Amino acid sequence: MRPKAAPRLALSLCLFLAAPLAEAAPAGFVPHAHNGRDPEMRGGEVHVSLPAADCSETEYINREVSDCYNGNSRAMLKSTRLIAPGEAARYRFEVLVEEPLRYGGGPNRRSLLTIADWRRDRTSQNKLYALHLDARRGLRFGDTPCLSPADFGDWAQIEVLIRYDAERGLLRVRCDGRQVIARQGIDTLVPADCAAPYTYQCRPELQEPDHPVEMRLGLLHQGYGPLDRKRGLSPRGRVLRAPVGLRLRELSVERVRLAPGV
Repeated sequence: MRPKAAPRLALSLCLFLAAPLAEAAPAGFVPHAHNGRDPEMRGGEVHVSLPAADCSETEYINREVSDCYNGNSRAMLKSTRLIAPGEAARYRFEVLVEEPLRYGGGPNRRSLLTIADWRRDRTSQNKLYALHLDARRGLRFGDTPCLSPADFGDWAQIEVLIRYDAERGLLRVRCDGRQVIARQGIDTLVPADCAAPYTYQCRPELQEPDHPVEMRLGLLHQGYGPLDRKRGLSPRGRVLRAPVGLRLRELSVERVRLAPGV
């Protein structure tokens, strides 16, 4: 007579129920399709780690190249809420840059390491704004100081308000309670520094201002790959020599209605 299978089934069920379940991404965000590794969710916080040379071979849409070919390493979330031209949105999150941070930023005008960017959905060479991070200059929104290296290791809130418009655009940035940018009546669909030298931000001739904008959060390092070798670029300053880590919490993207005249 065969033994009953019920106890083994019950034991398996108990082990399954006892196993920890992976936390879902924050509401309104999903892992980026080109991540070398996905951010991890722990206790309501997003933990992001970017080791050197951790890249994705997944090819870009309509382009036979990948992050690995371009020298990019990525661990990011992207917002599922797209903001259309003419609309305004408030972006909020809290960030803690883990110490020590040893990356110096690279040879360009802005650091090759970013923690957030705003870009058009499904277009090429399309980065409108970005938060750049390095050990020398801290965290910067474009060229504007946001957090200093002395702020690393502590939580800080970042708030960005943008109205996407060619003539009535608005851009306000607050870093840990301090307003660092307040501009109004500007073009936020194709920013003026889109074509600025050594920013590698976007190319004006490729812009499609009718496309909605998405936000991405995490870590992106535009490092050194086969394409850079073909171009004869030096790897100096473009390679991560040590892992980079940060934590994020309280992520939100909300459409807002601005008061008349704003």
